[in-house]
Amino acid sequence: MKSGGQPEGYSWYHSGANVYAGGKAMVSGGSSWVDPATPTDMYFVTYGRPLAANVTVTMTATPSRVLVKDLVTLTVFFNNTGDQASPKVWLNATLPSGLSYVSDTAGAIPSATPFPAYTFNNVANGAHTFTIATRVDVGVPAGATLTATAALTFTNSTGGLGPTSSDSASVLVGLQGKELYLVPGSPRGLTPVPPTGTTGQATYRVNRGGSSFDFDLTAPLARDFRALSVITSLYLDSNSHAVEDLGINLTLIDDSGVLTAVAYEQLHVFTNNANDYEKFSFPFASLDKTFVAGHRIVLRMRVTSSGSTDDAWLAVNSTLTPSHLDFVTPTYVALDSIELRDGLGPTTVWSRMDALVVRVSISDPFGSGEIAGAWWNLTDPADSLVVTFAPMTSIGTDPSSPSAWKQFQSLYGPQLTPGTYHVEVVAFERNGAKSFIAADAVVRSPAFTLQVSPTQSSVLGGDILFYQVWYNNSGSSPAGHVWINATLASEVTFVTSSAEASRTGPTNWTYLNTSVGGHLLLIEVRVRSSIPPETFFRSSVTLYWTDEKEYAGQPLSATADVTLGGPVASIVIVPALRTIHPREAFVMTVNLSNSGDSAGTLWVNVTLPSGLTYVSDSSGSLSGTSTPTPSGVNVQLPGMPGGASWSFDIGVRSAPGLPRGTQLNTTATLAYTNAHGGMMPTGAASGAAVVIAPLIVNATIRLGLTIAVPGDIVPMTVEFQNVGDEAAPNVWVNLTVDPRYAFVSASMAVTVQGGAIRFHMSGVGPVGIRVYLNVSVSPAAPDLAVLGIVGTIEYTDALNGPLPQVQFAPVNVTATAPRFTLGVDPAVSTLEAGTTTVLTITPANEG
Repeated sequence: MKSGGQPEGYSWYHSGANVYAGGKAMVSGGSSWVDPATPTDMYFVTYGRPLAANVTVTMTATPSRVLVKDLVTLTVFFNNTGDQASPKVWLNATLPSGLSYVSDTAGAIPSATPFPAYTFNNVANGAHTFTIATRVDVGVPAGATLTATAALTFTNSTGGLGPTSSDSASVLVGLQGKELYLVPGSPRGLTPVPPTGTTGQATYRVNRGGSSFDFDLTAPLARDFRALSVITSLYLDSNSHAVEDLGINLTLIDDSGVLTAVAYEQLHVFTNNANDYEKFSFPFASLDKTFVAGHRIVLRMRVTSSGSTDDAWLAVNSTLTPSHLDFVTPTYVALDSIELRDGLGPTTVWSRMDALVVRVSISDPFGSGEIAGAWWNLTDPADSLVVTFAPMTSIGTDPSSPSAWKQFQSLYGPQLTPGTYHVEVVAFERNGAKSFIAADAVVRSPAFTLQVSPTQSSVLGGDILFYQVWYNNSGSSPAGHVWINATLASEVTFVTSSAEASRTGPTNWTYLNTSVGGHLLLIEVRVRSSIPPETFFRSSVTLYWTDEKEYAGQPLSATADVTLGGPVASIVIVPALRTIHPREAFVMTVNLSNSGDSAGTLWVNVTLPSGLTYVSDSSGSLSGTSTPTPSGVNVQLPGMPGGASWSFDIGVRSAPGLPRGTQLNTTATLAYTNAHGGMMPTGAASGAAVVIAPLIVNATIRLGLTIAVPGDIVPMTVEFQNVGDEAAPNVWVNLTVDPRYAFVSASMAVTVQGGAIRFHMSGVGPVGIRVYLNVSVSPAAPDLAVLGIVGTIEYTDALNGPLPQVQFAPVNVTATAPRFTLGVDPAVSTLEAGTTTVLTITPANEG
């Protein structure tokens, strides 16, 4: 029965019985209900969905067991079981500490707002799903449980809030496997070292109802070992080699000097009808047991008399019969500590001139022998990998017994770039178990600018004048020392300063720990009397500094000119690029300022180095005129008002073929007049750009064989290194091999054409490159044939400009082959008829 427009469903059910609970089956002919002779019991069920929106949320996490750095997918399901749409659904996802957001697919539904607070509009009836990709952070302890939650609120068709729902999902972090192998000895042992080969196999007859066999950890635990589950795998046969019932009783024991049983397992297994060893697995009941450092783990085995039909044979210590214990544990190889140092020792801050030294301590519950090694990655402040999975050097091993730890160390730099370096170290155990540790190193450096300006641009004899020395530390750290030395013009005499406590000489000041930010030194002077009119005088200031580690920085200097009623113009030239490539176009900006009275005509003469060519300038925007010269350009500008600041650009292009490291210094001189046309002091400025490029060196072809038999495979390694300033975007390696070689394989894609082998690499950064190839010697190669290999490297800079070709030193392989000859003695050419003679035939290999 159905009415209205709402979706409903219905079903008829036949009970197959004469009576239905709470009543019985009856029929009606229209007048009354009667019991039929053959009653049929039926009932009617209707079902449907509610009219109003009703939205709930659930969340799942996959996989449920993960390791550090693994991806975890959180799947969020929200379901509207109502017939009407929900105008608004708000869903907030909360990640625990240790689980970082990577991406999500909520935009496909779509969501109007991003993670973690999603908003969905007009959510119709039905289930809706999206995923959130997350990653387990380095530093989450093994055995930790990370739980993410989702909370949902929605509105119904009238705008009212519906009931809130929430759900959570968890993952278990850091559980890995550990194996202990049964080995022979006196006493019999357990060891984490797997068997190699089959020659060391040992067998033991374990008598039914007889004494138990103990297998004791060969060395005490070096660190605590926590076992969460354990499965014993034994390779067994019956004494009769027939089908037999063996009752195997196993006990896991903690040996602290006193044997304490930890877990038991007893199973009956049935052997086959063959003389061989079968693998049988015996899972212990779930446990959570920590075996303390210094203790031993013992496995006790016996064959029960009850139910067993024969003695058992146990085989151990062979790759065919590796009887062992399989543990699941959060305790395995562990990075106990990471210490970041400079070249002198531990530190919390680094200078640009420091080296970054990474030192880690690694331990293992089963001793330092289980530590396979450590590898590290380093990300620079620009988020670029500058060290990629590089092995670290072992520098020490725990001398104790049992030996628990090893130390490893690696170094990067100097020099370093200011900012934060991220260090990540991974340690591996013999069986492949791994753990991570991470740390950050902050590289700081001061960075100074210096400016000197007089409080008056023109003075008279006898006036008091102040020089304002502004020195700004715009870097990321304080300076260890700052020295300011002033050289005053002869036209003035020193009176005092604003920092007399720091003055260490007539006009010298010393500061300690100069903080980041702006600083001002006021120097008060008196202008000497009787200075002729229209003269000028110049004072200069030089700043020297060191960083926190007392490494010296680049000194700075600045000057201040004061005139008698005249202009004071200054010039600065600033290249738009500090590092350039051959054939690169860029601009240099000439900045002019006049802190005095109005100036007359200004002349700016720009001299370019031989590696730069003038292209254009924008002095016309200042109503100036420019005249190109063989070495640059001369610009003439009209009168400049007092207090004005002007700038114009000069476009230049670098020459082709400039060597890497070439410093191109551009100089600009300023000459100008006062309002009466009299010449004023000249000014000068310079700006530099340095040519950078990749530089490929150490190009070497290494052969695995120097003497080969025809048909041999000759391994070949091609090595080179980019030690330049930037990555090479394109590198082509061209090898020319003797035609008696045949290409076999390579560790990367190559092009082979005749005797030429060519391969291309992109973005070759400052790392060593190795490419492995195999060629075969032609079976037809004659004895003592010399088969040569030569090659070249072609590469480009960041602008795809070609750089000088690099040659490989030729290498050779000498072929060795047999060469047979036959000798006959005596050497006769004719015989008389009927004559008998004996000929001696001698073979020889002259190859």
